Amino acid sequence: MTMSVKVKKPKGLRLPARTVEHEVLTASEAAVFLRVSKPCIYSLANDKGSGFPACKVGNKLRISRRALLAWLERTIRETPVEVTSKASA
Repeated sequence: MTMSVKVKKPKGLRLPARTVEHEVLTASEAAVFLRVSKPCIYSLANDKGSGFPACKVGNKLRISRRALLAWLERTIRETPVEVTSKASA
């Protein structure tokens, strides 16, 4: 016996029609990949100090998947994350 379950998409969540498997990503695909908003991608791209690996082709952003992964790894290593426990508070 098989059971099918309908999963409802959260309201306001927009996913691209295609999967994020391309070597060069659009701003929307990069946002889905990083699980952030599209405006966040544009903000990172406009921040010269962020080192975010984006370039403009016409008026569209393009992001290399490899460069994005390398940037993410560098950012994770360079940004200390402070973890605190509620039990110790």
